[in-house]
Amino acid sequence: PKVSIIIGTIEAVSGYNVPPASGLLRFEIRGSDADEVRRVEAQLMEAIDWFGRGSDAASIRIEMIAHRQGGGLSQDHDLVTAAREAMMALEVEPKTDPSISELAALIDRRIPALTLGITSGANRNSPRESIELAPIFDGLAQLIAMLHFMDRFEEEEPAR
Repeated sequence: PKVSIIIGTIEAVSGYNVPPASGLLRFEIRGSDADEVRRVEAQLMEAIDWFGRGSDAASIRIEMIAHRQGGGLSQDHDLVTAAREAMMALEVEPKTDPSISELAALIDRRIPALTLGITSGANRNSPRESIELAPIFDGLAQLIAMLHFMDRFEEEEPAR
């Protein structure tokens, strides 16, 4: 399983040719397999501990601010099946990637949720970010199909 370490920010301030007195590195470990993410986290903790003990000049510490359990809907969940069927009908290639998004709040509360891609783009989160206009029509059709499914599914569910 693929595990990524995504660097968020690196901060270190000093003058030219002067080692900084302090620094800060913010990063995220992301992957589709929670055991692999924990393994990479443990390796990083071990390396930080080793570097911290091996240097009189450096004090290194790590602070974990969040752990998000991987998960969400299984591939055979009704919502996933409906999304896959809508995409197949529109000849849209499904893409499954681990992601952190607003869905985390829903998933943590056991509310079924998934992300629909309305279009494609390039240069994400950069000044040159762009989107493709042509796929938006298929993306909106996919959204309408999912809303129709949820509306129909709600009618079939027994009252609670």
